[in-house]
Amino acid sequence: MNKQEGLFPDPNEKQKNAIVLDRKKVDPDFDALSWVLRARSKDELRANLCGLYSDGMGKFVATDGHRLHIAEIPGMTEKIPAGIWLYVHETKKQISILEAPDGMAKYPDTDRVSDMTERYGKKGLVAYTDDSSTVWMYWDLVGRKCNIDYLLDILKDAEAMDVYVHDEDQSAGVFFCFDGQDGNTKKAILMPFKA
Repeated sequence: MNKQEGLFPDPNEKQKNAIVLDRKKVDPDFDALSWVLRARSKDELRANLCGLYSDGMGKFVATDGHRLHIAEIPGMTEKIPAGIWLYVHETKKQISILEAPDGMAKYPDTDRVSDMTERYGKKGLVAYTDDSSTVWMYWDLVGRKCNIDYLLDILKDAEAMDVYVHDEDQSAGVFFCFDGQDGNTKKAILMPFKA
């Protein structure tokens, strides 16, 4: 059972008023949104982070506090209005999201961390090949311990991503960036393990 189900008083009401996105109708935007949702929190005590934030102008964000995924998805602007959208359900063919109830905590300000390319030094490019090779490629490039599952969530299905690191601050997150030809830009921040 999904922990977030406790956010909805009546399970039969979950899909009522939900936005249901179908892979066949919105692909490749479907995959970009699915990628963003990988970073959502699963802790219902932080309900505002259990889904997705839309700025209403094509930027979609999800974070659990240890990682942050941001995607510019212009094709989703009309489908998903501005606000916090709670994750309801996802399969390989559909994603369902529901507008957050009134009174939910605000979503954290992510504008200040959405572009770190000017403040961080570019280390190179990491592309997903397979789990093991990708982890070693990251380690050789960055040399900072991180949650491997989160790293793979960033790199799988994202093509090759530029990697940026703040050389002087070892506790700073690692920044990933990919500018797609389809207009979908993906950015992610992965916090390192604390020493």
